[in-house]
Amino acid sequence: FTGTMASASSTIRKTWSNEEDAALLQLVHVRGVNGAWPDISLSMDSRTGKQCRERYVNHLDPDTKRSAWTMEESAVIRDMFPTHGTKWSQYISALPGRSDNAIKNRYHLISRNNFEYCKQIHVIVALKRPQSELSTEDLGSDTVEEKSDDKRKRLDILIAARLELDREIEQLEQSCFSVQPPPQASQPTHQDIFTTFKVEAPYDEEHSDFNLDFDW
Repeated sequence: FTGTMASASSTIRKTWSNEEDAALLQLVHVRGVNGAWPDISLSMDSRTGKQCRERYVNHLDPDTKRSAWTMEESAVIRDMFPTHGTKWSQYISALPGRSDNAIKNRYHLISRNNFEYCKQIHVIVALKRPQSELSTEDLGSDTVEEKSDDKRKRLDILIAARLELDREIEQLEQSCFSVQPPPQASQPTHQDIFTTFKVEAPYDEEHSDFNLDFDW
């Protein structure tokens, strides 16, 4: 029982310390990474070979890319998945700098987002059909209980929703795919400056025909 507890406690995940990171980097420098993780783990207290490898690859390896994923990289995962499936290590050669764990996480994020995206596209396609198709396909078949004015109301709701969706899509496209320069204050022209500083002499009854007007 004591041995079981000791074995279990030795594999409990705990936060890596700076000292452990330094020791791991030193061991990798000496022994390399190709098949050396079991040996490296023997020099790391309470760390398995898998834990050492994941720590190094995901957090310490200077060659690991940690920048934001690009559309091109996501497309590589999408195109390779039908052939390679979940064998994430096979993606590394096509995605230099990305670890297999990072590739796996990216795939699951893409899949989750695509699922939501496909649901939205399904609605968009239905709402963007011509009005004549909406009246026959999206409103359902005729029933005795359903009156024509009820169908008209349903059609109006769908058309209104379609128009609203078109407006939102247009706004999203403008915000996502166009970069608008920041607004700049208009520079006053010379005429504006001179008009602002127009000077008039005060009215003088004694010299009423004299009025100094600097209208530049």
